[in-house]
Amino acid sequence: MKIKIIDLLNKIYNNDNIPKRIIYRNCGWEYNEVYNDFIDEYGNYLLGLYIHDYDDLYEFLNSELEITETSKKIEKLEKNFTREDNIDEMTKSDWQVSIISKKINEIIDIVNKLVEDNEH
Repeated sequence: MKIKIIDLLNKIYNNDNIPKRIIYRNCGWEYNEVYNDFIDEYGNYLLGLYIHDYDDLYEFLNSELEITETSKKIEKLEKNFTREDNIDEMTKSDWQVSIISKKINEIIDIVNKLVEDNEH
């Protein structure tokens, strides 16, 4: 989703759904609540850096940036067999798919938990 910098400033001012990550000028920026600014991997502050570098403040405030989506949880696989399923009708490949999908779902749970913990 793209928004103008002026709209981002309004979000910060109103503390209204401030995005955690944005992309501006092909560079990733993460929001820092202490400074109310976005910081890149080198420690530069977006608003502090670019407001002073722009000759035309109007152009800066109306330039667009992209809000990177917040992390979405990885969906689990649906193919899981239970003891209630008709065991006689299951083939060897059905059992293999069941075992593999169960293990993949365990890995998905771990990854989702790590991503969630990393965001906080």
